[in-house]
Amino acid sequence: MAQLEIVTKSVGGAANPLVAVDGVPVSLNGEGKGQTTVTGTCGDGSGHMLVISFLGPVGAAMGVTVTCGGAAVCEIKEIKVTPLREPYGASHRSFKL
Repeated sequence: MAQLEIVTKSVGGAANPLVAVDGVPVSLNGEGKGQTTVTGTCGDGSGHMLVISFLGPVGAAMGVTVTCGGAAVCEIKEIKVTPLREPYGASHRSFKL
């Protein structure tokens, strides 16, 4: 099993983050940080899926970084709430360890 570190960064009123890895929600602390374990080991090339969503006004943004063994394995720099999707922001990304 690989231990993943999750760090979210919110700006502009982004709130209520939901982060899931391989369909399992990650519990985040008040600073937007959390941990989860996945099958595989750091560096083995196994595939995984990150999903993130949040609420906020137009322009609110959130980013997320996933690290394994101190190395970044997935990063979404910024997801913004747009006028057509207010108050929702979301994205997903597949990644390999």
